[in-house]
Amino acid sequence: MLVLVVAIIILTGIDLNMGIRVTRAEIMLIPFVSAAASVELIEADAMSTAQGVKSIIFIGYQLLGEHTTRFARWKSLKVNAILNCIEVVVWLAAIFLKFIGITISCFGSSCAVNWIITVTAIAIL
Repeated sequence: MLVLVVAIIILTGIDLNMGIRVTRAEIMLIPFVSAAASVELIEADAMSTAQGVKSIIFIGYQLLGEHTTRFARWKSLKVNAILNCIEVVVWLAAIFLKFIGITISCFGSSCAVNWIITVTAIAIL
């Protein structure tokens, strides 16, 4: 799972560099329909990156609590269960935002990278 999370973070970074991004000043010049599509794509990419970093932190907490004596006092089955439930809900939200972004605007190699990110996120679930 850790490898898949790192892959999503890398692919999202690649996608951010590939796509056409709109600045705030340009959004004011575009009709609202086009601006909403651009903002949705940026939010979906930010959600994927934030979710990947959060997952790495959660996995690190669980591994350190389980396998080291120094951090064993913070180990809690209730906390691990809550973190795992949060993971599922937020990954589903990230997948949903990616699907919305893909349906609004999907072009070129950026489209392929977005589909790879979405399929990888589904595999994490």
